[in-house]
Amino acid sequence: MKSDEFVWLLKKHLYEATVKAVTQGLVEPPGRRPEPVRVRMSEFYNSLDAERKQIVEAVVRDSVHAGIFQFLCMLDGVCFIESEPTRGRFELYYLKDGEQELLNDAAREFLHAVFNAAVNPSHAA
Repeated sequence: MKSDEFVWLLKKHLYEATVKAVTQGLVEPPGRRPEPVRVRMSEFYNSLDAERKQIVEAVVRDSVHAGIFQFLCMLDGVCFIESEPTRGRFELYYLKDGEQELLNDAAREFLHAVFNAAVNPSHAA
């Protein structure tokens, strides 16, 4: 698996699935006895007209995008979780059939840039 394949899978199985799950949860909270806060969010969302629902859905998409984007920035080493002058780094490998592929190779395009272009084609570098 190459970096762009990994990002495509993230887009499909994490980004799109999470946006769909959150949006569906706003329409109808999951579970037999949903938490009261989820019921209130659903009541609020369902009280909105179509235009305002689209705005809430855009906020959901933006929020999911931001979370994944920031995580990938951390994996790429452009955002740090340590404040020391000498920081460690993350190496993300895909292993299959005895082969390994470094997915966040600093010599190639950053994962966060590939993800941003895949989710927001107008933001492609």
